[in-house]
Order: sequence, then structure tokens, then C-alpha cells
Amino acid sequence: ITDQPEYLMVLKEVRDRGYAVNDGESEPYLTCVTYPVFGYKNQVIAALSLIGLRELFGTDMEEKCHEALKDITRKASGIMGQGLCLNRRE
Repeated sequence: ITDQPEYLMVLKEVRDRGYAVNDGESEPYLTCVTYPVFGYKNQVIAALSLIGLRELFGTDMEEKCHEALKDITRKASGIMGQGLCLNRRE
């Protein structure tokens, strides 16, 4: 990402999707999936990530990471005060 319009577009995509993926952008051999943890004001207060080697991070592994992170971040959001308005992105 080299300019502000592109940066803002990527931020919107992440917000709409509800999670971020880094597929070799920081290190060419790593993939990272990150989900937000929401607080009582429904604001992001933390994030949880799973990182793995790109060559081992196929579709099956990526699906498992998404399911695990969705479950954990929903629970963490509830504990942190988000209450019944759990992670609104499915």
C-alpha cells in the first residue's frame, strides 16, 4: 500500500469483512489472520491473530483458523463487556 486512497480502500475492505489477512506482505513465507475483540462501547480494544507458514496454510487450515478466531474473539468480546451485541460480522 503506497498511497492514502489505497490504504483507505483496504481499511474499508477489512472493516466490511470483519477480519484482516496478511498473506506474505510482511514476510513472504508467512500468512496471518487477525480478528478484533470489541469492548462495551462496541469499539475494537484488542485483536487476536494466528500466523503460519504460507506453504502449510492451505484452504483447510485457513478455515480452521477463521473458525477458531471467530469463536475466541466472540467470547472475549462478551467478557470484555460487549454483552449481547457480539461480533456483528459473520
